[in-house]
Amino acid sequence: MDVVVAEDDPVQRERLVRMISRLRPEWTQVAHAASAEGVMAAIADLHPQVLVLDIHLEGCDPRWIRQLPPDSAVVFTTVDPTLAVDAFQIAAADYVLKPLVPARMDRAFERVESRLREIGLRPPPDDLSPLATVVAARGVDLVLFQADDICYLQADNKYTRVVSIEHEGLVRTTIAEFERRLDRRYFKRIHRGTLINVRMAQRIWRDELGRLRVRMPCPGSDLYVSRPYESVFRVL
Repeated sequence: MDVVVAEDDPVQRERLVRMISRLRPEWTQVAHAASAEGVMAAIADLHPQVLVLDIHLEGCDPRWIRQLPPDSAVVFTTVDPTLAVDAFQIAAADYVLKPLVPARMDRAFERVESRLREIGLRPPPDDLSPLATVVAARGVDLVLFQADDICYLQADNKYTRVVSIEHEGLVRTTIAEFERRLDRRYFKRIHRGTLINVRMAQRIWRDELGRLRVRMPCPGSDLYVSRPYESVFRVL
C-alpha cells in the first residue's frame, strides 16, 4: 500500500517515518509532506491508499482536512484533542495524540487495514496502457529507453535513475509512479527504492549473510532484495 506522511517538524517526521517502516515494512512511503498543499499535491499525483497526517501543519487552518478524499484511510496525529470530532466526521481511521508510541500507532495501522478491507483497495485511477518508453536526462542529452530494455529503476534523491545495459539517465518521476505505469507483470519492486525488470534477471542467490540478491546485466547489477519483497522470487 502507498502511504503519504505529513509532519512539519523534521525531527518528528523522521521519527514517524522510521516508526512506519518498522511497524509496516510492506507499506511504501511515496511522499513526505510538510504542508497541506504538499499533501493535496501528493494525493493528486500518487493516489495513496493511506494517509498519516499531522492536522496542525505550519501555516494551515485545521479545516484543511475537509479537502481530503473520502476513500483514503487516514490516521491523524496531533497534540490537540479538540479536533477528534472533525476528524471522525470525515471518516478518519484513527486519531492519535502525541507523543507517538509504537504500540498505539500499531493499533492505528490495524484500523487502517481493517478500513481498507471494508472498502476494498482502489484500482489505479485510470486505465492507461503501460508505458512503452521512458525519456531520461543524461547530462545535457536526453535518452530514450524502450521499457522492455530497462534493467532496473532506482530512487536517487528527488529523481529516479533508469538503467539499461547500454545507458542510464535521470527522471523526475517517483518509483511509485513508475510502478503504477510500467507493466506490472514484469516490473517488480525488490526494495522500497528499487524496481526491476524481472525478465532481465540473470541470477538470484543468497549471500553469506543470508540476504537475497539478484544480478542484472547492466552497471551496478548485483542488487539487494529487502526482506518484505522476497516474495517476488517465491521459487526460492
